[in-house]
Amino acid sequence: FVFASMQNAYFGKQKKLNVERIKKSQTKFQVPLTDEKGRGMFITVEQDLPTLNALRLAMSIGFYAGNGFKWNDNVYYDGMMAEPLPIQKVISDGYKNILVLLNMPLNWNDEDDNLFLRLLKYYWLRNKSSEFCMAYFSRQMRYKNSLNHILNHDLINMNISIIAPSSACINLPFYTRRSNILRRAAEEGISIIEESFNTKIPIKPLLEDKLR
Repeated sequence: FVFASMQNAYFGKQKKLNVERIKKSQTKFQVPLTDEKGRGMFITVEQDLPTLNALRLAMSIGFYAGNGFKWNDNVYYDGMMAEPLPIQKVISDGYKNILVLLNMPLNWNDEDDNLFLRLLKYYWLRNKSSEFCMAYFSRQMRYKNSLNHILNHDLINMNISIIAPSSACINLPFYTRRSNILRRAAEEGISIIEESFNTKIPIKPLLEDKLR
């Protein structure tokens, strides 16, 4: 996935999501949502909503999504606010072998918002419920608590693997077509996966060819 994303970004291509494959899959695909009261809920893709609508709803990131996504006469936002790391949901569903993919390093701390962003967020939150505001401002703390719960081996009879980027990878720009930066990001992702699963991925020669 890391390699495919880097390759497509470099050549300016967009890889379409294979919705039909998701529909035919025997694997249950669930995504979390946050309602207007800051409460979390989970929906099953294709069972509750078509794939693209479900993803739009689940990825309506608070503040940046403005008014969220309306469904069944209710407004929903990114599930990260209510369920920043839904490990308890996975366990309650009976799963024993769990793979956690993080988009930030294990010891990552968000920087404080600058004054301009603080004013914008205040304007956005002024008409939201107190419960919603609490969920929004406590999301990072609850995320770290869940992550510490996993890292401290508090979960018995569970086989849990975590893949997270290093701090060096986070310093990459969000959007770029520079081959040296894309190569660095792809190699970083490959090395993390190889180290996590104690295996070698025969993809580097192909990577060199594509990003030359």
